[in-house]
Amino acid sequence: MLAGWVVTAPQDLDPADHRRFFEECHKFLVGLYGKRNNIQSVVHKDEAQAHLHFIFIPVVEDTKRGGDNEKVCAKELLTKEHLRTFHPNLQKHLNDAGINARVHTGITAAQGGNSTVKQLKLNRKRDIERERDNQKGVFLR
Repeated sequence: MLAGWVVTAPQDLDPADHRRFFEECHKFLVGLYGKRNNIQSVVHKDEAQAHLHFIFIPVVEDTKRGGDNEKVCAKELLTKEHLRTFHPNLQKHLNDAGINARVHTGITAAQGGNSTVKQLKLNRKRDIERERDNQKGVFLR
């Protein structure tokens, strides 16, 4: 089981500061999830805005076994509280590092807000059906 974050460079961040921004984001994430649990940390510049893909193993303490035992459990690690505090904590880390970048969640009310899992599944089903219909049209010529 793996989990991951995609962190996009803010549009108002000077491109000369991108490297330092991503290095600090990486430090923050490694501090949060552990260096040994980091599987991949890669910056892509293949789209409109540079972004970091950080993939990690969601490890938590195994309280049933006590001691230094750990287990893999995204449900216990990525709780609502963890997700609620992620962006403010990243913002504080960047501020403390002297990086002038404003962290956003990426989802705004103007963009329609967050979608439920049910809405995402319905949208995906609609997209698949539309793609299938488009492919049928190619063969009807």
